Amino acid sequence: MLRRLLVTRPSRREAEDDFRWRGEGVSRLENLSDIVFAFAVSFLVAGSAPPSTFGELAEVMVDFVAVGLCFALLLFVWYTHYLFFRRYGLEDGRTVVLNGVLLFLILLYVYPLRFLIGFQADLLFGRLSGAAIADVLTYEQAPWLGLIYSGGYGAVFGLFALLYRHALAKADELDLSEHERWMTELRVVLGLVHVGVALTVIVVGFMLPVRLSPLAGSLYVALGPLLWVARRRYQRRTVVEAG
Repeated sequence: MLRRLLVTRPSRREAEDDFRWRGEGVSRLENLSDIVFAFAVSFLVAGSAPPSTFGELAEVMVDFVAVGLCFALLLFVWYTHYLFFRRYGLEDGRTVVLNGVLLFLILLYVYPLRFLIGFQADLLFGRLSGAAIADVLTYEQAPWLGLIYSGGYGAVFGLFALLYRHALAKADELDLSEHERWMTELRVVLGLVHVGVALTVIVVGFMLPVRLSPLAGSLYVALGPLLWVARRRYQRRTVVEAG
């Protein structure tokens, strides 16, 4: 199991942002979480029969582009989950509840994620055009797709913000250093940035004229600069506090 292999590498533990890992070993809660993530990944590749012609092989390779993008996002979510449990090792009631809701959302989130990225891949590679596009998704349906996708996306990272906020509330109990408290606070802020962008995409999608509503999803490109600004502000704040 990937999580267990990462935990048993001592060099990895020492290199993680000067953050002392309090999660010793892999708990049953994390094992359950890994099973859910594995199920989500297996869904991404399920239903693809082995190709029997080159044309079918080409179609499968296009599908794998969409699967790869979905997998990358799920891997990012998994790694965020992994870091939380390694850093804090929390298994109290609130952590169990928040983690349970998070896992449930991931199982739901993988369906619209696969549909949306698969639809975009079909457009990019010319497998959908003209009237065929409307058979899959109409302009009127685009804002509702944005609501489903961005709602799930925002909810997942909102739950991460709540998990890190819970860890911050237990800072004394966990004996977090000042640096570790700042890093935990930053994780809360980064989660809220994801939530804010997701909510903005939903609102803008419904406010734009119908034929422009699909463009609301392009606002996700703002995530990079916003996350960078949040990290820079954190770094400057820690330098000032250290001085």
